[in-house]
Amino acid sequence: SIDDLKVHSCPAINFAPAPINPYFICHFEMRCDFETDRCGFSATSDKPGQPSNWVVRDSYEILYPTLGPSVDHTWKDADGQHLAVDFTSQLPSFNAETKSITFYSHADLCIEFYMFANSETFSESSNSRFSITAAGCFADFVYSSYPFRNETNNQQAPNWQRIVVTNSNIACVHLYFYFYFYQRESTKMSVSIDDVRIDRCYRINSASNTT
Repeated sequence: SIDDLKVHSCPAINFAPAPINPYFICHFEMRCDFETDRCGFSATSDKPGQPSNWVVRDSYEILYPTLGPSVDHTWKDADGQHLAVDFTSQLPSFNAETKSITFYSHADLCIEFYMFANSETFSESSNSRFSITAAGCFADFVYSSYPFRNETNNQQAPNWQRIVVTNSNIACVHLYFYFYFYQRESTKMSVSIDDVRIDRCYRINSASNTT
């Protein structure tokens, strides 16, 4: 016999999901402007004893001020915080990685963030790459770009660029995301992200823009 059966909708697709599932210790959504903390993004690499090479900074602390960003994306202010690649420990084949908190992933999950990228020189064949990788109960690249390739031969002034990543092929518990930057050229660079948001896709307008 069975008795008192109740079927509840999954919080990940319910109209008003809880931000965290207490049973799996994983999140359904996240918003982070880096003004007060890292929002769970790791400060260390997966390699023992190695820093992630991503640090929270304002625009006065950028290693190469002429490359920017001169302001953060959230407040458009030089005092505003953002998550930046720390190039002070730069070596040949320099890598930077940071790991997000754990998510309950589902087919309607999207990632939105703003990225600033600038370089002393641009190249049509640059191999310096920014990427996002899913890991945990599923492993795959979910986003990749070469921000320092000058494919148009008419490089515009850098600005905060809005990027939206659709996560439609991943549905599992205990998923997290790595944000990577791989430097492959010996030139001065600046890379930052701000206003990271992980939520259901219909809440995130997928129309691209630059602000």
